[in-house]
Amino acid sequence: MRVISFINALNLYHKQPQTDGGVYDNDGWVLYYLTIKNRSINRKLQTDMPVKLCVIVGAGPGIALAVANRFGREGYSFALIARRQEALNSYVAELAAAGISAQGYTADIADFDALAATLTRIQQTQGDADLLLYNASEFLSGTPTTYEPESFMHSQRICFGGLVVAVQALVPQMERRGGGTILTTGGGSAFNPTAASTALSVGKAGLRNLTLGLADELAQRPIRVATLTVNGAVQPGTHFDPVRIAEVFWELAQQPVATGERERMYQ
Repeated sequence: MRVISFINALNLYHKQPQTDGGVYDNDGWVLYYLTIKNRSINRKLQTDMPVKLCVIVGAGPGIALAVANRFGREGYSFALIARRQEALNSYVAELAAAGISAQGYTADIADFDALAATLTRIQQTQGDADLLLYNASEFLSGTPTTYEPESFMHSQRICFGGLVVAVQALVPQMERRGGGTILTTGGGSAFNPTAASTALSVGKAGLRNLTLGLADELAQRPIRVATLTVNGAVQPGTHFDPVRIAEVFWELAQQPVATGERERMYQ
């Protein structure tokens, strides 16, 4: 019998009278429905393939959710970390409506022990991570002469301190997976600080330097690291639409590990 598929012939072939317009081999085995069967098997094989996991630290309705939608179309599942359970529930529901798997985890990113415990729970629940998006930030009202010092440092823990916790937890997981990607959401205020934006400016500058230092540390490992500096106000329907920004993140994630960009300015 002529073999026309890698699929076990016993599962797909059966004797049929040659009267239905099907396509047959010389032995009279019906082949006309192999294409449909093959498509079904291909879908099953795709479903059975390991799903890549993206952890988003600082999940929100703008860039983070747009990234989840963009990467989700490519087969990623998600672990979303934010402070409010209600918000997480809405993000998970929106992604589910688009056929994207996600789970939400509440954590105060400034509480490093709590963040580390949450990352451990994610690994136990969803497995090792392939990708990290660090998207956390906090705008602190005030100026350098009026900031309450503890509040100022609290904002820095959110803006970039939590990245140290995240990479120490996730880099070993990525190495077990054979590679991974770390992306961070930078901001133009890192280059153009004002009195009113000083806390955020310091935070974004710290995030930028930490990301670039991490890229240097991991240069010889199979993990790409890049920061995307968004130099403008994120707003749907504009050049700074989260959907547009998510597309740039996808481009960064597809670059070669050894030669890819470490930083891109979006402006």
